[in-house]
Formats: sequence, C-alpha cells, structure tokens
Amino acid sequence: MAPTRRRRAAVGVLLLPLLLLTFAQCTAVVEEAEPVAPVLSGAVPIAAAVRSEPFGVRLEVQVRFGEDRVVTGARLHWAGGSADVVRRLPGPDAEPADGDLDLQAGTPMLLAGTVLAPCPDLPTPVVFEVDSTEGGTRRTDRFVAEETEALTSAFERWCRQPASVRFARSEVTRDGDYTVVLDVVNPGPVAAIVTFAGTSIADTTWEPAFLVVEAGTRRVLRLRGHGPPGCLAVPPAGGGRLRIDDRTVQLPDWC
Repeated sequence: MAPTRRRRAAVGVLLLPLLLLTFAQCTAVVEEAEPVAPVLSGAVPIAAAVRSEPFGVRLEVQVRFGEDRVVTGARLHWAGGSADVVRRLPGPDAEPADGDLDLQAGTPMLLAGTVLAPCPDLPTPVVFEVDSTEGGTRRTDRFVAEETEALTSAFERWCRQPASVRFARSEVTRDGDYTVVLDVVNPGPVAAIVTFAGTSIADTTWEPAFLVVEAGTRRVLRLRGHGPPGCLAVPPAGGGRLRIDDRTVQLPDWC
C-alpha cells in the first residue's frame, strides 16, 4: 500500500501547481473584467482651486475647448455622491449661466461645485462632467481634480467642523403664521440629532421639531409657529430650545 500512497502524493504535488495557475488565471480574468466607473472614463486631470466652506469643500476649475461648443449642463461627481455645478465666464461681473452657454474655441469657462461627503475619508476621485454640443453632436467631457495637498487639507478642515445650523429664510402670513427654514449640515462621522423643544410664551406658540442628519449630508429643518405678524413673535431659538445633540444653538437671524 505504501507505493500507492506515494503515487497519490506525487500526483497531488504535480496537480497543485496546475490548480494554483488555474486559480491565478481566473483571478486575473475577474480583475480585468471589473468595469471602470463610467464617470472616470476618459477623464482628464485638471488643477482645481479648493477651499473649505460651512457646507462642504468647494472646488473651482477653468476649462477650455479647442472648438466652438454650446455647454448644456455640468455635474460634479465624487465617491458616493454628486452635485450641480455653477457655470460662468471669467470676470467679476459674470453671472452664472442658467441655460446653455455658448463658447467660442479657446474661451475659458469656470466651473464650481461643492463636495458634501461623510468624514473622515477623502471622497476621491472628484470629477467635473460637462455636457455640450459641437456642431450639433452631443459631447460629454470629464475632468478629474488632481489630488493635491490643498484638497486633502480642505477636507480635513471640513471634517473638524461640528454639525451646524444656519438660518435660510422665513415666511410670515398676515395672520401671523410663521415658518422658519434652517439649513443643517453635518460633516460626521456619525449622525447628528437636531431637536427643537417648542414653546408657548405670551401670544407666541412654536411647535416642537425633530431631525436626524446623517454624516456628510445637508438637510432642511422647518420651525412652525404662530404669533403677532410682522416678525414681532417671540424668537424661536431662545432659552436653549434648539439643540444639536447636547449643544445649544443660537439663531442671530430668524425673520
């Protein structure tokens, strides 16, 4: 029986390299078959001006085309999200384009967008995608922001910010019905809970409100109340009624 076992062992030794080679080939095929993210297809590296803002990391790039174009739209993409892009011509008085933007060959166009992503991981790659027409033919061009120290630093500064609330606008009816709209942004890395206790003081009543803001998101909180019209109601955020987690939030402006 010993020779048989030796022959089986020898066969196993001979088959093992073949099995490993077959496995390696299959693994290589799987890696090669993984699709490239469509947003990165044909993307051209581009330098970006970067800064950290209360509502995310702002990127601005300047794009030129070698032929006449009509730019019909643009988006900013990153790992896990996307956002609209502001398009305009250079110059301090240039207004953002609401519709199509006609560009002659070589004319620069400025693109600006904000990355809003959960901390702490840098959501690269960040890609500007531009839709246009050239002589009636639809075109899509992509520009990937270079991963510079400035981009990393801006995202780190964004991550150091706590969740925050900012006044956006208010609406008041003649009958004294109030709606105060607040912007809430949370860099993360965990969800933030916003609570408004509500109150009834003198002739003003505010309804309680509650909002969960996930990491790396921006949401809207509406405070509703009733009181004297003309912004004469008792301000909603006094007395520690508005809180993010265990922090009291003040609203210098509310109406």
